[in-house]
Amino acid sequence: MKTVTVRMNDTELSVDTLGAQLRSFKKGETEYLWQRDPKIWSGSAPILFPIVGELKGEGKTTLIDGKPYHMPIHGFAGSSEFEVTETSDHSVLMTLKANEDTKKQYPFDFRLGVLFEITEHGFRQTFIVTNESSREMPFVIGAHPGFRVPLFGDHFEDYTVSFEFPESAPCYRIDEDGLVNDSVKEQVFSKDGTLQMTHALFEKGAVLFDSLKSRRVSLLNREGHGVAMDFPGFDFFGIWQMAGTNAEYVCLEPWTGMNDCYSEDGVYTHKKGIKVLKPGAEEKLSFTVTVQ
Repeated sequence: MKTVTVRMNDTELSVDTLGAQLRSFKKGETEYLWQRDPKIWSGSAPILFPIVGELKGEGKTTLIDGKPYHMPIHGFAGSSEFEVTETSDHSVLMTLKANEDTKKQYPFDFRLGVLFEITEHGFRQTFIVTNESSREMPFVIGAHPGFRVPLFGDHFEDYTVSFEFPESAPCYRIDEDGLVNDSVKEQVFSKDGTLQMTHALFEKGAVLFDSLKSRRVSLLNREGHGVAMDFPGFDFFGIWQMAGTNAEYVCLEPWTGMNDCYSEDGVYTHKKGIKVLKPGAEEKLSFTVTVQ
């Protein structure tokens, strides 16, 4: 593993080749990304591919072409070594290709590129998924960046997640087994359609939305400072902090799919939100983080 750092003006971005995981994002003297602590959460911004969350099958398996395939939580991308395939003064592209190990878990020829670009007021992360198989390729992909909260010597409870449009959609919860009881939803929004950040919010696990109108969220303190995220093309959105830790971070997570549900039959192509690429096809999905 090595770490690649790119800079533009007062902004610096660092990415590890292991998992193509964003390690640091600084603007000026402020570090916006959670700095890993193995006693709380050893990640910072893992990539979720080709599943999000856990599988429900025996031994955490899913059925592909009638055969069981085991994958760890969030798939194998996060533990795979990526190749640095392109760099510029302000961007880096890392790529993972199918190999013997990935095919034991996911029997497709694929290429996954992850492009990180510094923008004027933040950064953009783009997933480039290519089907190099001779058959259709289903997949799920997601991001999991953790942002430091608080940022400026204030308090965790000073922060609120607000949304592009007024929201009242109920959410799923992800239980201790990493699965979703999709017959149950709950309301977590305040009357004004925002989410007040409290550690208690995450005591029952991650908050997961599948019917938001918004494709922009903002994680801001009372003075309006923090980060905003735009995530067009992602139909699912999670907000998470490790339960019981009172940790100083919040993850904003755009996904194309979600964890296995108890109602599902364990067939990979039946997962909620599954995308399918034709042979030779490519799909690009981006989200942008802007400092406020």
